[in-house]
Amino acid sequence: MGATNNPNFKKGCPKNPKSGRRKGTPNKKTVAVQDALQQAFDELGGIEALVEFARNEPTEFYRLWVKMLPKNVHADITSNGEIIAPAITSTQALKMIKDFQAQDQSAGTII
Repeated sequence: MGATNNPNFKKGCPKNPKSGRRKGTPNKKTVAVQDALQQAFDELGGIEALVEFARNEPTEFYRLWVKMLPKNVHADITSNGEIIAPAITSTQALKMIKDFQAQDQSAGTII
């Protein structure tokens, strides 16, 4: 129902500040989807199944893992003024993982 169909709405008047969902209140559909995904995760074996998947499919596991990282991290870790770990993007992290996997292929899985 649009605002123009509401008989209590008068064009040009501000809305009631107490109307609508309060700031910080989660969307009910988002919560429902998150709950369903958690239930499916638990029923499929939870963390133990995820570890097994990571052992059997390390490339796919790290593809998922990288998607969970922030897109950009802008932080410099310093020690006595020297940068010891520059900020990297998730794309750079994925490339580093792939490079590591390519070097480690002869040793089997990395997990």
